[in-house]
Amino acid sequence: MVSRALLMAMCEKQGMAITDEEAFLRILTHVNYRNAVTWYNGVEVICVRGESVISFTGWADIFGWKRGHTRRFFERSIADGLVELVPSACPSHIRIPNYDAWTGYPDRIKKPAVTEKEITNRTLEESLSSSLTATAR
Repeated sequence: MVSRALLMAMCEKQGMAITDEEAFLRILTHVNYRNAVTWYNGVEVICVRGESVISFTGWADIFGWKRGHTRRFFERSIADGLVELVPSACPSHIRIPNYDAWTGYPDRIKKPAVTEKEITNRTLEESLSSSLTATAR
C-alpha cells in the first residue's frame, strides 16, 4: 500500500487531477480515517470512517477542477458504485464503499452474519447429500 502522506505529497506537486482515477485517489486521502462528528448548517452530522462532508466546491478545489467537472465526476462515480451518497442534512455527504479494502485493511470489513435459517438449510442439504450418496452405493 502507498502511504497517505506520499499520496498527499504527489497531489500537491501535481496540481490539477488529470484523470478520474487520480481524483478518486484524492478522495481516498481526504475522507475520514476515523469516526468524527461535524456540524453542517447547525445540524450535527456523524461522519464515520470512509465518509466525508466536504462540499462539492471544496472537492473542486482539491481536484483543481471547475464545479461542473467535479459534479459530473461524482455523478459518474456514484453510478459506477465507487462513491455513495449518504442520506443526511449535508447534500455532499459521501461514503466510499469498502473503504477498508481500499486502504489495505480488508479484515475490518464486516461480514454478514449467518442466520439460523441458513444454518438449518445447510444442515438439511448436507444430510440429504449424504443420504443420496449412501443410497447410490
